[in-house]
Amino acid sequence: MAVALIMVAVMALPVVAPAAPAPAARLEAVLAAAGDICGTHLAWNNPQRHQYDNVADLIEAMNPDKFLMLGDAQHEDGLLSDYQTYYDSEFGKLLPITAPTPGNHDYYWDYWAPNNPHTTYDGEGYFGYFGAIAYPPYGYYSFSIGSWHIVCINS
Repeated sequence: MAVALIMVAVMALPVVAPAAPAPAARLEAVLAAAGDICGTHLAWNNPQRHQYDNVADLIEAMNPDKFLMLGDAQHEDGLLSDYQTYYDSEFGKLLPITAPTPGNHDYYWDYWAPNNPHTTYDGEGYFGYFGAIAYPPYGYYSFSIGSWHIVCINS
């Protein structure tokens, strides 16, 4: 019977402290969502209503990966000048992480008063404000973030 002799050489290895664990990765994306947001006046912490400034600050404090604007960002007529004056004053800081979806007020059209000077047929204020991130001229798109797949539908 053959016997194998195994010799193990032990080398002097330097003592190395274990590496600090990597920070825990966020497994899921953090999403914030709001719709039916701004009127045609500045919010300024109105205790009665239209506290959209507080909503924008709350969303910013959440540090979300994406902000889903769920339609009707700017009441009543969705005019570009209103977006620039009211919506942008509070939610403009979230624009880099915004995924907008239009609502009926973003496409304001008054069937009963078609000659209303605020009437738009193509969401020109909405698409003018949000630009390429709104996917003009149709406004529908989808994207994935984390394990979520988001579909924005312009109905």
